[in-house]
Amino acid sequence: MDRAIAYEDQIMVFRAIASGGAIIVDAPLVHYRRGGTSRLPSFESVDHKTEWTERQLDRLLAEMAQLTADAYVAGCAERMHALMDWPLQRDRYLRALRRMPSLRERWSALREAHKLPIGWRVRKLLHSEFPNATFLVKGVLQLFHRRYWRARRAERQAPHADVGQHPEN
Repeated sequence: MDRAIAYEDQIMVFRAIASGGAIIVDAPLVHYRRGGTSRLPSFESVDHKTEWTERQLDRLLAEMAQLTADAYVAGCAERMHALMDWPLQRDRYLRALRRMPSLRERWSALREAHKLPIGWRVRKLLHSEFPNATFLVKGVLQLFHRRYWRARRAERQAPHADVGQHPEN
């Protein structure tokens, strides 16, 4: 596996499928840690979010390159290319937006990524141009969603005076 691969689970599953399957062993062979990168981190600053996004893009692109190389070895490269076309274009566009130093170059990247939906490309271009505004809006939305779901959970857990009635009545 390429040294840039940070998480091997997708690679190992693909290799098992491509080589004809796998067997199940009813014994713990590894120590599995819950959490890790399964949850999105909370970001303290735009710079922190930018660093995290850069690392994630690097990891995704490395994983896609490894899957494509493995598909070539397994004899299913054509099918893999068809499946990976959109994710590769998406992540390469995001990478280009982050690496282009000027708005003119980012605008050029937007035009070149014509297979991706225009609304999505424009939104991502705006995110790259105005990261502070994006960070602020996402933070407010996250706070709203957290409060909303906390209130919904409290409603479900609250005892109701009339046992036979729904809380909406």
